[in-house]
Amino acid sequence: MDCEKRRSYHAGTVYNVIVVGMTATIFFHEIKRNHHIRKIRSLGVKNMIEGDFMRNRFIMPIIILLVVCGIIAGCRHNAPLQNEKTEEKPIKPETSRVNEKESETAISNGSRSDEDKKQTLIAERPENNENEEAKLTFNSWKYKYQHDFYVHQITNGETDISAFTKIFINDYFRKNSDELRSLPTFARGRSPEWNALTKFIYEKANKAPNEMSITEEQFDEIVKKYFEDITYTHKSSTYLTYKDGKYSPNGWSNEGSFIYELTKLEKGKTKEREEIWKAHITGYLFYELDGDPNTRRSEQSKNAQAVWEEMKKKEYYGLDFWGACDRLVFNNPGSILDPACEWIIEFTVNDPMGDLHFTYLSCEKKE
Repeated sequence: MDCEKRRSYHAGTVYNVIVVGMTATIFFHEIKRNHHIRKIRSLGVKNMIEGDFMRNRFIMPIIILLVVCGIIAGCRHNAPLQNEKTEEKPIKPETSRVNEKESETAISNGSRSDEDKKQTLIAERPENNENEEAKLTFNSWKYKYQHDFYVHQITNGETDISAFTKIFINDYFRKNSDELRSLPTFARGRSPEWNALTKFIYEKANKAPNEMSITEEQFDEIVKKYFEDITYTHKSSTYLTYKDGKYSPNGWSNEGSFIYELTKLEKGKTKEREEIWKAHITGYLFYELDGDPNTRRSEQSKNAQAVWEEMKKKEYYGLDFWGACDRLVFNNPGSILDPACEWIIEFTVNDPMGDLHFTYLSCEKKE
C-alpha cells in the first residue's frame, strides 16, 4: 500500500470517528431536551413548549443526514479499491547452485523462473553434485565393498587389511573369472611368456555370440588395458591359431574355481609417481560340482568337505555353499582349507569409482 492510499485510509477513519461522536452527542442531548420539555409541559408552560418544538423538530432529520453521510464516507475511504491490481511483494529467490549468473538474473526479475528451478533440481542430483560424500553415497559400485577399497586404499593409501578389503579382492577376482588364475608370470619391465599371454587375452575378450575368434584390434586393446608397455608380434601360440588377422582357439579347459584370500598389501610408486600396489593372494581350489548338495562326498574336494562341515555352525545359517565360501575369505580360510597356490602381483588401479580394473606390472606364482 503506497503513501497516498495510507493517507486516504487514515482520513476516512478520522472522519468516521468525528461523525459518530457528533451524532452521539446530539442524540443524547435531544433525549435530555425532550425529557425537559415533557417536564415543562406538565407545568402548563405552553408558549415555551411550542417555541422549543419548532426549533427541535428539525434536529432528527439532521441527525439522520449526518449518519448517512458518515456511512457513505466510511465506505468510500475504507473499502478496498476494486479496480486496482493488488501489488505482490517480490519474492527473493533462493541461490541456485547452477551458477551465480542465473541466480542474479532470477533476483533481478523479482522471482525464480521455471527454468531456474529446473536447473537447480538438476544441479542437486547426486551425479552433478561436486560433494565427494554425495558421489560415494549415490555411486553404483560394481563390486562388494568397492566403496571401502576406494576410501581406505585409493584415497587414504592404507595398507592395513580389513575384512572389507578381503571381500572386495575376492569378489573382484571371482566375478572376473580366471583373470588371476590365467595371469601369465612375468617380471617388472619384461613381457609375459607368449603362450600364457595369448590364453589370458582370449579369455578376457568380449566375443559376440557364436563368434569364436578375436581380431588383432581386440587383442591389442586388451593388452593395453591389462598390461603396461610390452612388446609382441602377432602370431600363433599353443592356445590360439593366428590367421588373416584373427585368433582362433585350439581348445583347453580350466577345471574348478578358486576363492581368493588377500594376505598382504603394500604400496609404492612408479618412476612417473603413479601409485602401484603389491598384493599377496592365496587361492583355494574347488571342483565344479562341489557346490551341489547332491554330489556324493567321495566326489567332492577336501576343501568342499571342510566347507560343508563348517556350514553346520549357526553363523552359516541361511548361506548356500558359495556364500559360505565367501564368508570364509575374511574368517581365516587357511584354518580349514588347503591352499592351491599363492600369487604376488604388482598393479595399478584404473577407474576406482566406476568399472574398476587392474593393470598388471608383474606377477609371481607359487604352487
